[in-house]
Amino acid sequence: MRIMVVCLVTIAAASCHEQVGRLGSTSSGSAVDKKATLCAKLGDHYDLPDVTFEVRGPLTIEEVEQESLDQLDKVRRADIPVRPFGFEGEKWARIKSRCRAGDEFYFFTSDERSWSYLSGTRGYIVVRGMDIIDAIITGMN
Repeated sequence: MRIMVVCLVTIAAASCHEQVGRLGSTSSGSAVDKKATLCAKLGDHYDLPDVTFEVRGPLTIEEVEQESLDQLDKVRRADIPVRPFGFEGEKWARIKSRCRAGDEFYFFTSDERSWSYLSGTRGYIVVRGMDIIDAIITGMN
């Protein structure tokens, strides 16, 4: 009888594990997992282990450039070049030139606490697979 119970419990557990694995591989689940992984990697990338990050994306190149231009419109200054990322436009051009098919762009920002402690940062990252391959900073304090 004990052997039968152990077998049934093992079968039920394996079945549940398999079901959870299938549920976790849905596109929305994997997108959430990817964003969580990227948030953790941002802490490592910027050597800010106690800071929480948020990411938004994936974004297209066109969306990133439009967001950059929208931000520049808010702080109109004659000395800022009118192009995506203003003074950082050349860096943005280099980042785009190194991109491959399948690379993704994400906006990121550090948590409110980091901004209040003058260690906030935000910008865009380029992600290949699960690796951050480049970044452009749009704000920091």
